[in-house]
Amino acid sequence: MSSRSLDEKIDKEEIISNHMRNILEIANPDATEEIMEKTPMRYAKALSEFTEGYYQSIPKLLNDAIFECDNYFEPILVKEISFVSTCEHHLLPFFGEAAICYIPNQKILGLSKFPRLVQCVSKKFQLQERLTRDIANILNEYLSPKGIVVMMKAVHSCMCLRGVKSWNSETRTVYKLGAFEDKENFRMFMDLLNAK
Repeated sequence: MSSRSLDEKIDKEEIISNHMRNILEIANPDATEEIMEKTPMRYAKALSEFTEGYYQSIPKLLNDAIFECDNYFEPILVKEISFVSTCEHHLLPFFGEAAICYIPNQKILGLSKFPRLVQCVSKKFQLQERLTRDIANILNEYLSPKGIVVMMKAVHSCMCLRGVKSWNSETRTVYKLGAFEDKENFRMFMDLLNAK
C-alpha cells in the first residue's frame, strides 16, 4: 500500500469513526465512556476491512498466475471456498462457500487465486446474485474457458437476525457461461460437486 493510500485509509477511518460516534449517541444514550471512546474506531477499521475489495486490482491479482495449458480440456473444480460479504441493503454480513468449475481453453489459473478472487470480489457491499455473476464474468474474461459455472451458498444475517428471523435459511445462486449452459455439462458439474 502506497503512503498516499495509507493516508487515505487513515482519513477514511477517522471520518467513519466520527459518524459512528454520532450514531452510537443516538442508538445507545447509556453507552459507557469506554464504548464511546473506542468502539467507533473499531467499527471503522472493521468496515474498512469489509470493503477493501474496492481498492484491490483484479489484473494485479490474476495476471501473474495465468498459465498456458494446451493439452488439458477436462473440468477443473475448486470448491468449499469460504467467503464473507456485506449485504448492501442492510449492511449486515452474509457468509458461506463458493464452488467454481471451468473447462480450460488453452489457459489455467493458479489454484490459490480462486479463493483470493472470491475474497476480493466479496469484500464490497454486495448482493449474492451479483457476486456470483461477477466472479464468473471475471474468470471468463481472463481465462476465456470453454465453460464456467459458479455456485454460491450463503447464510444472510439480515434474514436470520431481523425481519423474518429464519435461522436455518440458506440461499444458493448459480451463474453459468459457455459449455455449462448445456444441461448435460451442468449435470456433470453437479456430479463433481457432490462426489465424495
